[in-house]
Amino acid sequence: MLNRITLRTVACLAFFLFGAALQAQEMVKESATGVEFPEAITISHGDNEYQLHVTGTAVRKKFFFQVYGVAHYMEDAGSYKSAKEARKAALEDGKAKEIVMSFVRDVGGDKIKDAFDEAFQTNMSAAERETAKADMATVLGYFSGEAKEDNQYGFRWLPGGVLITVIEGEEKPAVVSVPMAKALWSAWLGDDAVVDANAMVSRIVE
Repeated sequence: MLNRITLRTVACLAFFLFGAALQAQEMVKESATGVEFPEAITISHGDNEYQLHVTGTAVRKKFFFQVYGVAHYMEDAGSYKSAKEARKAALEDGKAKEIVMSFVRDVGGDKIKDAFDEAFQTNMSAAERETAKADMATVLGYFSGEAKEDNQYGFRWLPGGVLITVIEGEEKPAVVSVPMAKALWSAWLGDDAVVDANAMVSRIVE
C-alpha cells in the first residue's frame, strides 16, 4: 500500500511540474491567424544542439484567404537597427535558423511543392539550380501529401548550408546547399517575400 501511495504521489508531482513548465513557457501569437508559437526552441543535429528564439511572425495569404501563420527562429539573433539589416543577417549562412508554418486551412501537396519550387526558380541562378538539381528534387519530393489544418511544416537551416525539412515533427534526411536554404528563406525574408518580411524580424529590431 505504501509503495502504491508513493508511486501515485510521484506521478502526480511529475504531472504538476510538467504542467507548470508548459504554462511557464512564453508563447508568441501571430495576430492575424491567432496561431501561437513558442518564444524559444531547442533543436539538435548530430552532436550539436542549438537554442533558437523567435524573431517574428507573419501570415501567408492567398487572395483573401489565410493559408498559414509562420514564425522565424534564429540562434544568437541579437538586435539590429533596421529590419533590412536584420533580414540580411537572417539570409546569411552561419547561424542555426528555423522556419515554422502552422496551417490554418487544408492545402494540397502539389500546391505546396509548387510554392517551394517557385522559391528555388526565383531566388537561385541557373548554375545554382543545375548544381542542386538532385537535392531540389529530394526536398520537393517530401511534399507529396496534403497539409491539413493545424499541421506544422518547417525548414531548418544549420551552419554550412545543412537544410532539414520537418513535416509534423518528422525530420526528413538533410541536404547540403547554401543556395537552396537562402532561396527558401528569401520566400519569407527577401525583398519579394510572400509575407510581411519586416514582421518576420520585428522582435530583433531596436
